[in-house]
Amino acid sequence: MSERKNMSDPKERRFFERISIPGAEVSYRKSKRFNWFNGFTGPVPMKDITKGGICFKIQTPLAEGMTIEIKVVIPGEAPFDVKGNIVWANQFQASDEPYAGVQFRPFGKGRHYNSFRTHERLENITRQFAKT
Repeated sequence: MSERKNMSDPKERRFFERISIPGAEVSYRKSKRFNWFNGFTGPVPMKDITKGGICFKIQTPLAEGMTIEIKVVIPGEAPFDVKGNIVWANQFQASDEPYAGVQFRPFGKGRHYNSFRTHERLENITRQFAKT
């Protein structure tokens, strides 16, 4: 099965298949310069996840480009953390529920990267929950 989505769909911008997992939640916290401040907000419902990003309901306004740390909790799985950048957020418009789309930061070594272990977790989630 190819993981690449139909890129001819103008609304579809994700390279990987979106995976919705019932009961999955996230907590998140904003980054300010070099320090993480406050605790995590949430938990809030996760809409979907891919190997490259995540979409979830938000409780506070988030600015595009902002770096956040996300704690992902999937029923029956150990929680894991991942860093990402906000690529879009519908900022509490009356007609829409507030959601944000986050692109995961690259995987590698160092504090600015997500760990290779997190990459492995995302690979496993994709295999376990993707539609076959």
